[in-house]
Amino acid sequence: MQELLPLLPYVIAVIIIILSSIPQLKAAIYLKALGMFFIWISALLAYLHGAIDVHSMIFASSASLVGVLASTYTIEYSRALGYGAGLNYAIDAFSVLIFTSFIVPNVLLFIITWTIAELVGFYLVNLGQEHSIESSVSTSSRYLLVSTATFEMSAFTTIYVSLFTVPALVAVPGPDLSILLQPFAKIVPLNAPNYAIPLMLIGFITKSALIPLHFWLPDAHSVAPSPASALLSGAMVSMGTYGLLRISDMFKLGEWTPIALIVLGLLTTLYGGLQAYVQRDSKRLLAYSTLAGSGFSTSLLGYYLIDRSMIALIALYMSVISHSMYKATLFLDAGLIEIAYGYRLVHRVHGATKVLPISSLGGIMAFTALIGIPPTATFLSKLLALMLIVEKGLGLTESTLLISVAASISLSIIYGLAYVKMYFGKPSVLLTGSKTMVRKSSFSVLAAGVLNYLIPFTIVLFTTSTIIIASMALTIPIAAALIYSFYTIARRGVD
Repeated sequence: MQELLPLLPYVIAVIIIILSSIPQLKAAIYLKALGMFFIWISALLAYLHGAIDVHSMIFASSASLVGVLASTYTIEYSRALGYGAGLNYAIDAFSVLIFTSFIVPNVLLFIITWTIAELVGFYLVNLGQEHSIESSVSTSSRYLLVSTATFEMSAFTTIYVSLFTVPALVAVPGPDLSILLQPFAKIVPLNAPNYAIPLMLIGFITKSALIPLHFWLPDAHSVAPSPASALLSGAMVSMGTYGLLRISDMFKLGEWTPIALIVLGLLTTLYGGLQAYVQRDSKRLLAYSTLAGSGFSTSLLGYYLIDRSMIALIALYMSVISHSMYKATLFLDAGLIEIAYGYRLVHRVHGATKVLPISSLGGIMAFTALIGIPPTATFLSKLLALMLIVEKGLGLTESTLLISVAASISLSIIYGLAYVKMYFGKPSVLLTGSKTMVRKSSFSVLAAGVLNYLIPFTIVLFTTSTIIIASMALTIPIAAALIYSFYTIARRGVD
């Protein structure tokens, strides 16, 4: 009976979220927040009862935060841009499905929930494509063909290897469902045939948007409605990292796989960061920066698969969480800028801090998290990576990881500054009445910005020493002073 206890708050959460989508319901924003809180409680109970492991808990917690922000934001956003109630339903469903993909206890349920989430993601990209005057008509088709199809290839390969190949290797007659139904926390890595390893990895590599399977992401994330972009970039891309982590726990992938992931991650970080810098469309800039963030997380994942230390794992967690939060914040911010100005071009939008003061403050906080000032999770992930490099010495893998750290820091500053130019200067021409249409959505962006600073402390409290906690606390006044100065200068209309 206790094993079913986590299902109770999950069911309650789904009911509340469905009720929150009733048209013209005044309490909708509070119901959505309450529903997402209950859905996180279900993950916490599952973790405390041993039904899911720490990987699931960390990734699910990150997804639930992005989900509640995107869900509450969508209420006013959908009205302002004329999407109708369909967008609210789809965002809520997408949020719940991504969260569910992280908390299901075995690979079979993971494949099922992810497949359904992919279809909802396709619907959202297609919905944005229909509302856009700039996108290619093939954007949603490319998303379905590349992102979804490659995942299904990996899923069916994993099922085939689990049912037939592994049982044959251990002399078990006939198909064996035990691996597919085995809880992730209890799986012991098994040998997999060499020919199957690339096929099992390709879907998760594509979802992580690693070179050369990255080309579907910039169009999909820039065309989708902004709350969908926040979920796609802030939550669903991390499913690629999560999937690679799970496959590495299920099967022995060989010595070449971690090295390949480190190198692919580095190349993707370089390419994504440079492409982000030259973009004029703010959402396209953020989409390419997703490649850079995902690439760095993948490099950390590759190193963790070699090192298997707690420091490497925490660095990976911090990287994934920080990317989820600052990217969700900035996509939501970009959506409000588009509503207020009628366009989202970084070279044409000026004075956003004066026009949208609340959401811009959240955006500036996300910018500081993006560039990695202490005590953000971005800073901690890179600090821990450098600690690993110093501890191990400059071998080939450590040198490659060091280049990834350096590239991620430098490029994030370059394309981050390209984005925040929109906050400075005298306001551009605005759409009449647009500011008052999204006041509540502005608070969702501000909350997202604040979470970029709250989350690292929550994790550090449970994972590291008192000295590190005290050191982080001492950096808060410095970060606050930097944010205040940046915001004040932008509010004065300085170019």
